[in-house]
Amino acid sequence: MAKFCSNCGKKLNENADICLKCGVFIKENEENKKVDNKKKNGLPAWAVVLIILGCLVIFPIIILIVLFSIFVSITDSKVPSEFKEFENYMEDFERVEDDIKKYTEKYDSNITEEGELSDTLEVDGIKFTLNKFDNYSYTDNESGEEKNYLVFFLDVENTSDEDRLISSFNFKGALDGEEIVPKFLFEKFDDISLLNANVKSGEKVSGYVAFEVEDDWESFELRYKRIITNNSIVFRVYNATSEEKEESV
Repeated sequence: MAKFCSNCGKKLNENADICLKCGVFIKENEENKKVDNKKKNGLPAWAVVLIILGCLVIFPIIILIVLFSIFVSITDSKVPSEFKEFENYMEDFERVEDDIKKYTEKYDSNITEEGELSDTLEVDGIKFTLNKFDNYSYTDNESGEEKNYLVFFLDVENTSDEDRLISSFNFKGALDGEEIVPKFLFEKFDDISLLNANVKSGEKVSGYVAFEVEDDWESFELRYKRIITNNSIVFRVYNATSEEKEESV
């Protein structure tokens, strides 16, 4: 379709920018050139920079977050149950350690009270009174053999604010300097049973502790020791029978 100058009416070439007759610029072609230039120029430089930065920084961060989430979920699902149980055990162990530390802070450590017959000694809120001791013959039910035992009769009073399990197996003995352990007997001596009781706060119980000995023993140390605090008591006694034999000789 032919084009004409809007000013003088002269026929124009299709791509003419100016009328050769009157010199007027052709408006339609100028606007088309602007549109073409915009198409050729494309996006502004700042927009291109933002897009590049987004590709180089933001997308990798998003990818890393997604990969980390997947890794954590897989790791949790593959952790052995034994390892989780071990972690729980260690947490419980640390709590017990803290409890023991708090408990031991109540007491001075490595304190030993010493006494003899009829004395009352105290260790960590427990009072022990040695009422008497004596030698007894006892026939073993299994072997039928008659054995000699040194038996200690004690009163135990719990003056602490906690219940305490007191057993004859908390005691040890030193017979003429040699360490020995108590014997578990079902027999009653002087109508008193083996010392083995959960003594409540403020309560008092009686019982005996027995050790197998020979007739001619000379000295004996009866020791009760608290495992947690290492505090202890020691009753020292001597064999009157052995002393009488020495005097007669």
